[in-house]
Amino acid sequence: MLEHTCGHCGLKFPVNSKVLLRSGWGRSLEAGLLPSKRQLEDYQRVACPRCATIERDDRIKSYGIFKPATVVVLVLGLVFVLLAMDLLDWL
Repeated sequence: MLEHTCGHCGLKFPVNSKVLLRSGWGRSLEAGLLPSKRQLEDYQRVACPRCATIERDDRIKSYGIFKPATVVVLVLGLVFVLLAMDLLDWL
């Protein structure tokens, strides 16, 4: 399990749904109302359970593999390729 150490108070805590920001991409219905740039930034942020300091942890990945912005680019690229194949009657 991924652990994060708070840069403010030094507490070491596991990264789970309790410390991940709910404004991150796909984490809540309310997050869908925020600008997509903020959702993608907040996806990799955690709040310390002791002092509530919000910090970024680049080790948090979407689907355990990609950064959130990379997933968006891959999905948009796939949609573009499928659209091009449909327009050219390759499907």
